[in-house]
Amino acid sequence: MLQVSESAPSGGLSVFKSFYLSVIEEPPEVTSVDVHVEDLIRKYEQDEGKQLDELFKESCTPGKPKHGEHYEKTELKHGDKMFHKFLKRLQRCPEQCIRYDRNGDPLLVSIMDSSRTIPNCPYCGCQRIFELQLLPSLIPWLKTENGSDVEIDYGIVMIYTCQNNCWPPSSDPNCTLTVMEEFIMVQADPDHQFFR
Repeated sequence: MLQVSESAPSGGLSVFKSFYLSVIEEPPEVTSVDVHVEDLIRKYEQDEGKQLDELFKESCTPGKPKHGEHYEKTELKHGDKMFHKFLKRLQRCPEQCIRYDRNGDPLLVSIMDSSRTIPNCPYCGCQRIFELQLLPSLIPWLKTENGSDVEIDYGIVMIYTCQNNCWPPSSDPNCTLTVMEEFIMVQADPDHQFFR
């Protein structure tokens, strides 16, 4: 259950409606070339009398005069390689709204602020590790229980949990549910200044 204490209409606590998520594996990066493209490459190689790899090497050899066509590596017009990598990775599965990768690495929208540190677990003192992240595609799904509007804007939300998976006992002997407080880190939407 997600709770938001900021921007709540009466200064109280807003609770989001719950909903089910489908869990699927992210498809691998598509590296295969379709049959039509392979046919075109073979025809081009036959016409040129050389393999495509050889043509690339020739066109990229420093100091060698360039004749005719050659391979050019283009730079991103917007210059934001990190955000481009983020978008390209999301294209594998555009409907994803949460990425789970316990002890993995988050998919970042911008360079991580090196001054931010992840505190250790307050219960056992063990290091916290990355577990999951919320993506901006989750925002349209977030509705409050009471129907009030809560303005939400983020690039990604990273959630770090105890490496030991510790679960301290409840201080109330009659309570079987213990609420764990995890550590979150938020990266803003890189384009948020354009929509304010």
